Amino acid sequence: MFRPEHDRLDYVRLLLPPEGYSLEAALGTSYSVELEYLLSVCMRLHAGGRGEGPSASIRPLEAWMALRHLEGRLLFFHDNRRLSARTEGAWSGFAHFESILVPIRMRRGEASFHPKMWLLCYKSRETEERRCRLVVMSRNLTSDRSWDVAVALEGYEAAQAPKGVVSLEGLRPMLDYLHRRIPTSVHARVQRQLMGRMMQCSEGLLWQLPRGFKAAELIPLLPGGARMDWDELGRAHQLTVITPFLTPQVIRRLLPDKPSSARHRRVLFSRRRALSALPRESFDAFEIYALREGIVEGERALEQSEYEPRPQDIHAKMYLYERGADRRLYLGSLNATRAALEYNVELLLRLDLSGQSLTTEALLDELLGAGKEGSRSPFFLLEEGCLEAADTEAESEVERMKHLLDSLCRLSCTTHLEQMPGVSTDLPRYRLCLSFDKLPRSEYSLLIRPLLGHRWQALSSEITFDDLLLTEVSDYFLVALDGSSMHRVLTLPLHWPEGSALREQREHELYAETIPDEETLLEALWLHLTGRPRFALREAIDLEGCPAPLGQRSARGLFAPSLYESVLRACAERPEQILGLVREIQMYRQYSSAELSFELLGLYQVLSQMFKS
Repeated sequence: MFRPEHDRLDYVRLLLPPEGYSLEAALGTSYSVELEYLLSVCMRLHAGGRGEGPSASIRPLEAWMALRHLEGRLLFFHDNRRLSARTEGAWSGFAHFESILVPIRMRRGEASFHPKMWLLCYKSRETEERRCRLVVMSRNLTSDRSWDVAVALEGYEAAQAPKGVVSLEGLRPMLDYLHRRIPTSVHARVQRQLMGRMMQCSEGLLWQLPRGFKAAELIPLLPGGARMDWDELGRAHQLTVITPFLTPQVIRRLLPDKPSSARHRRVLFSRRRALSALPRESFDAFEIYALREGIVEGERALEQSEYEPRPQDIHAKMYLYERGADRRLYLGSLNATRAALEYNVELLLRLDLSGQSLTTEALLDELLGAGKEGSRSPFFLLEEGCLEAADTEAESEVERMKHLLDSLCRLSCTTHLEQMPGVSTDLPRYRLCLSFDKLPRSEYSLLIRPLLGHRWQALSSEITFDDLLLTEVSDYFLVALDGSSMHRVLTLPLHWPEGSALREQREHELYAETIPDEETLLEALWLHLTGRPRFALREAIDLEGCPAPLGQRSARGLFAPSLYESVLRACAERPEQILGLVREIQMYRQYSSAELSFELLGLYQVLSQMFKS
C-alpha cells in the first residue's frame, strides 16, 4: 500500500472511468494549479488515459477538442494566488479555462484554500446506471514530482452497490461550500448547474472502501465550521506523522501527557529543510525520518519546469493513530501547521482500520524497507546534529518576494476592452485597459502582460495594452518580478462591452486558428471517432495508398477507407457520436469562410440524416 518502490500512482489513472462507463461530470480542488498540467490532465481524460504529462509543445487540435468536450462537465477550484503557467509560448486556447477554473479568494488574508480532491460522476454506456468516485489526496495539480498520497473511494447507488459498502459523512458540506464560492460571472449559470448535478449525483451513495478499512468519514475544515480535534491525535499510544510542513506548537500537542517508552511511540517523516527551521526541542520525543539527499536531488534533476523551483521531497500528509484496538488513518491536505488547523480550508479523509491490516510496524516496514533483502530505504533516521542550520536570510528574501506576488493576487481591478479605431489589418486590433485600486509598495520591479500576449509593461495603477488580437485577450495575466523566475497568473475577469458580440467573435477566431482548413477538420473528425491523434490518421492514409504527403492533399484525397469505417462503426456501436460529427462540421461551416468541398458536404448530409433517423 505504501511501498515507495512499487506503489507510485499515475495521477490521471485515478480519474478514468470504470470499464463500460464514460465521464459525465467532474469537479476538483487544489491549492496550486499549473495550466499546462491541467491541460494535460484534460487531454488524457478525453483520450481515455493515453498520453503523457505536459510537454514543451501543445498539440492544439487535441487540446482544443479535449477542452470543448469537458466544458460544462468539469469545474476546478483553486486558491487564487496559486495559478501559474510558462512565461513563454502560452497557448491561446487557455482562454477556455475561464469556464472551468474557479479561483477562491480567502477573506482572511493569511488563510489558504488548500483541499485536494476530485469527485467524478460516470454513466454506463449501456444503461442509465451512474457511479461516482471520490479521490482524496495531498497532491496539487502541478508537475511537481514530490512524494504524495491518494486514496479513491467508489460510490454506488443502493440498488447496484456491492457488499461491504458504507455511508460517508462530510461530503455534502464541502460541496455546499464550493457552490457558495462560485462568483458572479458570465459562466456562473453553467457552473452552478454543474455543481447542482454533482450534488444530486453524489446524494445518498454508498461507498466501497479499499481493503483493510471498515468505516470512513470526510472531514472538511471550513470557515466558521468545526475544526480538527488535533489533541485527540495526541492521546494515541502510537502515532506516525507524515507532513512536509510543521510548526513547533502544533507538533508539541501530539506528545502524550505521560509518555511511557513501553507504551507510547511517536514517529515523524518530514522535510529536512522544514525541520532545520525549528528548535530541536520541538520534536525531541519523535523518531524522525527524512528522504535521502540523493533521492531529493535525483528527483530535482528530472524537473525541467519553468515554474518556481520546488524541492522534490515529501509532500504527503498522513497520520496513523493507534490506541488499543482503535486504529485510524487520516490523509488529505492537512499539514501539521497552525494555519491548517485554525483558518485554512482543508480536507481530510478518516479511515477506520479493521483487523491488523495496517499497524505502525507494518507501515514503517513498507516505508523503510525493513526485512527486504538488498533493499535500501529511501528514508534515513535523523540523529542529533544531522540538521543543518537554515539559511534564514536567503529564505526570508524568497518569502518576501512570494508574499508580494501573493498580495497582487488579492487586488481589486477593473478591466475595459474596446476595438481600436483606424487599424488597417486583416484582423481588428483591441485596446485593453486595467485599473488597480491600490498597489502595494515594493522594493522590487514588477512586470505584467496578458498571458496570451507577448508585450510586458511595468506594473502601475493604470495600464493600457494596445494592438492586441482578440485571441490574445483572456481573464489571465502574467505578473513577474523583474530579473527573477518568480511569477503568478492573475485572474482578472474581463468586462466585455455591453451589447457587443466580442466574446462570440473570440470563439470564432480561436476556432479558425485551431481548425483553419478541411484537412484539420478531417483530423478533428478522426480524433472525435477514434480518440487517436494526427499521426494515426497519417498512418492510416499512407497504408491505404494515398501518395501525397498529408499537408499537400485535397479533401478528396483525405477520404481514406479508415474514416468511413470509423463512421460506420460509430453508427452501430455508439450512435451518439454521430451528433458530435454533425456539430463539428456545422461549426466549421459557421466559422470558416471557405466553402465545404463536395465530399465533406456529402458526408455532412449523410450524417445529418443518420442523426435524424
